[in-house]
Amino acid sequence: MPEEIKRRRSAKYEALDAQRRAAAEEEARQAEKAAAAREAAEADSAKTAVHTEPMTDTGGLRYRVGNENRGNARFGEAQRMAASQPNPVYDPTQMSGANQPVQAEPYYQSGAWARQPSSPWQSGAGGDYAAYEQPEQAPQVVYYVPQQPADPAPGYPPAQPADKAQIPTKKKKKQKWILPTVLGSVAAVLAFVFLFVVLPTIQNNRDRALAEEELARKAAAVAVYDTTFCENVFVDGVDLSGMSIAQAREAVEQHSAENFAWSVNLTWNGETVQTVSEYDLGIHIDINKALEDAWNRGHVGDTEQRYADMEALKVTPHEGYSVTMSDDTSRLDAMLALIAQDHYIPAQDATFAGFNPDATDPFTFNPEQYGAMLDAEGMKRQLEAMAENRQSGALELMMVPLAPAVTEESLRATQYALRGQSTTPISMTKSTEERNNNIRRAFELVSGTVIQPGKQFSFNGIVGLRTLENGFFPAEEYVSGMHEDGIGGGVCQASTTIYQAAARANLQIDKRTPHSMAVNYTDYGKDATVYWWAGKGGQKIDFAFTNNTNYPIYIKAAVQSSEKNKKNLVCNVWIYGEALEPGVTYDLVTEEVPIPAPEPEIKRDKDAKYVLYEDEQYETQKAEEGTEVHRWLVKYLNKKEVERTELEPDIYAPKPQIIYVGTRKRPEN
Repeated sequence: MPEEIKRRRSAKYEALDAQRRAAAEEEARQAEKAAAAREAAEADSAKTAVHTEPMTDTGGLRYRVGNENRGNARFGEAQRMAASQPNPVYDPTQMSGANQPVQAEPYYQSGAWARQPSSPWQSGAGGDYAAYEQPEQAPQVVYYVPQQPADPAPGYPPAQPADKAQIPTKKKKKQKWILPTVLGSVAAVLAFVFLFVVLPTIQNNRDRALAEEELARKAAAVAVYDTTFCENVFVDGVDLSGMSIAQAREAVEQHSAENFAWSVNLTWNGETVQTVSEYDLGIHIDINKALEDAWNRGHVGDTEQRYADMEALKVTPHEGYSVTMSDDTSRLDAMLALIAQDHYIPAQDATFAGFNPDATDPFTFNPEQYGAMLDAEGMKRQLEAMAENRQSGALELMMVPLAPAVTEESLRATQYALRGQSTTPISMTKSTEERNNNIRRAFELVSGTVIQPGKQFSFNGIVGLRTLENGFFPAEEYVSGMHEDGIGGGVCQASTTIYQAAARANLQIDKRTPHSMAVNYTDYGKDATVYWWAGKGGQKIDFAFTNNTNYPIYIKAAVQSSEKNKKNLVCNVWIYGEALEPGVTYDLVTEEVPIPAPEPEIKRDKDAKYVLYEDEQYETQKAEEGTEVHRWLVKYLNKKEVERTELEPDIYAPKPQIIYVGTRKRPEN
C-alpha cells in the first residue's frame, strides 16, 4: 500500500477516536447531572410534611405543605381529597414506600356537665337541679396520600446515547459515594423527627393523660357532695357535714328553737346587776342566709375551684351563724354606761406620811391603791358572741384595772432619794465622852430637819448657843489656833460632817469657814468650823446652805458604831430629797501646796515668865509649815469624772518658831 494512503487512513481513525472520546465524556456529564437532579427530587419529597389544623364547627381538616416549590400542587390535591373523602379508608395493598398514608391528628372537643340550682333557699326545700350536656364531637380522621416524586428537574433532559454503530463508547462506572450520602441524610432526618417531633408528642400525650386522670379524681371527690354540705361546715355550732339542704335546715331550726329564749345575767361578786335580753341587743335570726352561705363553701365554681375550697375547709372550718346583731346598739350602750358609773373605783396615788430620822427607813407613805372601771367594749363583744352561739347564762362584769399615777416606789425614787451621805471618824484616844456627847447633842437638834425649796439651813440657827442649859458639856475646842476648854467642844465635827454631805448632795453652800489648823477627823479643805458662845461676847461662826432643788430636803444625823469596827464611833449624816440625775454623784477633791515656815521669832521675856537671864531661852512654839489647799467640787457620771467646779481655796498659815530670852545679866560669882 502506498505510504500516502496509509497516512490518510491513520489520520481518519485518529479523528474518529477523538470524536468517540468527546461523546463519551459528554454522556458522563449528562448522566451525573441527571443523577444529581433525581437525588434532589427524592430529598425534597422526603422533607415534604403534611400539617393539619382543626376547622371551626365542622371538625374538618385543612392541609399545609411545608415545601415551598411543590406545596401548591399538594395543597390543592389535599383539598380535593378532604372534600371528596371526609373519612377515606386506608388500603395498604395500594400504597408502598413514599406513598404510605400520613394520618393527621384529629380535632377533639370534649363536652362538659353543669348543674344549675333552682334557688333552694327561697323554696325552703332541697335543691332542684337541671342538668344539661354538651355532646362530644367525634374525631374525624383524614389520610393523605402524597404525590409521587416529581420527574427529573426541568432543564435537564435525559441524555441521548450516541449511535453505537457509529461511535463506540465505553461504559462508565457508577460512583460509590452516592449511597452512603443518601443513607446518612435519611438517618439525620429520622433522628431530627424523633427528637423534636415524636418525643415531645409522646410527653405531651403523657402529661395530658395525667392531667385528665387528676381532673377525673377531683371530679369524683367533688361529686360526692353535689347534693350535700361539705365536710367541716357549721352553722350555729351544728355540724352540717354530709347533710342535704332539707336536713341542715331542720337541724339548725331545731337548735335555734331550743335556744331561742336567750338572756344573760350580768353579775358582780356573784350578785345579779342587770339582765340582758335579745331585745337589748337587737338580735335578728336569718337561718336561710346562714345556710346559703354555708352551702357556697365548696359548691361554687368549676371542679378545680370546688376542690380547692373543700381542701381549705380541712384547714379552716366554716363557722356560720344565723344570729345577726342590729347596728343600733344604743340600748345596750346605755345599759353598760349606767353599770360602769355605779361600779367605778378610782385609783389613789401614794402620798408621803412622815419622816422619822431615828428609824432605819426614815420615811413612811400612804400606799397607792389601784382602781377599776368597766370594760364596756369587752362586755359588748362577749354578749354578742354569747348571743350568736345562743348561749344563755351569767356573765361577771369585766373590769379594767386603773393604775395610780404615783406609787410609793416612784416617790422614793424621785422625791425621797438619798442625795448625799458623809461619815467622819471619832478618835478613841483624843475625843472624850463629853466631846462625844456634844456631837450627839448637836445631831439630836439637827436630825429630822426639813428644808423647803429655796430655804436656808443654818447650823447655829438650829443648834443654838452651846451652853449647859442647852444640853452641852465642857470639852476642849480650837479657839484662834489654840486648844482651850469650853462649852460645846466637838460640835465642829458635827458641822464638818454635815458640810461634806451637803456638798455631795450638790446643795448651794452659803457659809463655810475652815479651821485655823488641821483637825484629826478629816482632810484639809473639807472641814467647816462653827462657833457661838455667849461668854465670848456673842461671837459667831456659822455654816449654812440653801435648798436649791424642787422638793424638800430631809436631814438625818447620828453618832453610831463603825461598820468596820463596832468599838469605834463615827459621825453619820444622810441628806434626802429630789433625786440626782441617774448615775451622777458629787464629791470634794483637794490638792495641798506647802507654804514654808517663816524665820524664828525671838521675844524678850520681860516678865521673866519663862526665863530670867540673857543667856537663857525658852521655845514656846515650834516652827510649822503652812498649807494652801486647792478645792474642787467634782461631778461623776457612772464613777467617771465629767465636770470640775473650783471652790475658794483654804489657807493654813505657817507658824514661826517662838523663843523667849531673859532680860537680866547673870551676876558674877
